[in-house]
Amino acid sequence: TEGETLVLGIPYLRESWTVVAAQTEQGLACSEPIYLAPATLSTAIPELNLTASDPDQAQGGYTVTSLITETASFAAIIDEYGEYVWTHSLDPGFVSRASISNDGTSIQVLTWAHSVQAMGTITRFGFDGELIATTSITGLHTDVVELPDGAMAGIVWDLREFVDDEGNVRQMLGDALVELDSEGNERVVWSAFDSYTPDLSETYEAVTLGSKENLEDWTHGNGLSYDSDQDDYLISLFGLGAVIRLDRQSGEVQWVL
Repeated sequence: TEGETLVLGIPYLRESWTVVAAQTEQGLACSEPIYLAPATLSTAIPELNLTASDPDQAQGGYTVTSLITETASFAAIIDEYGEYVWTHSLDPGFVSRASISNDGTSIQVLTWAHSVQAMGTITRFGFDGELIATTSITGLHTDVVELPDGAMAGIVWDLREFVDDEGNVRQMLGDALVELDSEGNERVVWSAFDSYTPDLSETYEAVTLGSKENLEDWTHGNGLSYDSDQDDYLISLFGLGAVIRLDRQSGEVQWVL
């Protein structure tokens, strides 16, 4: 009998042997040992140097990450010894999140929106490198999470205009949390402007997004996670120096750290 199977977890630059096993009506059937030659690793992928390792913590573990160089972007999986075991080349862009899907069958990668009104994309690949799906959300950046019900949640830019006491028009760049369900419906869970007001006596760092210049980077959202036990989100906002717990259903702030 002939066939193909995908063998995962083998470092690119190592040779190895594997045995394929299958349960049949006659019992367990095993192939002869199969030699796997070292694979070719793209020269565009940066070299890794393992500087510290805790065997108890790292045993059998893998790290999923994104890589950005001057010329390319990649998603990668690295084993406990600091060696690449899976990589996938991506379209040029700012890639900030790569993770394994909840069902364990694919890799999800976030590419930032290049402006407030542009689309950020979540691209899902199989471990064989085949494209499975692409999801887009306006202004999506920095971080996303997959929810148990199949929805995706992410941090998006929220740009609003203020006038200070001197009559200056100020473009304040905040962040919001948005969900996208499996049918493509968006829901704004919360915006930083719901709970906070920019201090117009302060001057915030000026940033450019697309054609919009001199936006004031007020909240600077950095990270997002989901607590399935409480059905809450945790969002970190560097500009406010805060981690905020939000109720998923109401968007109500539970606490601020």
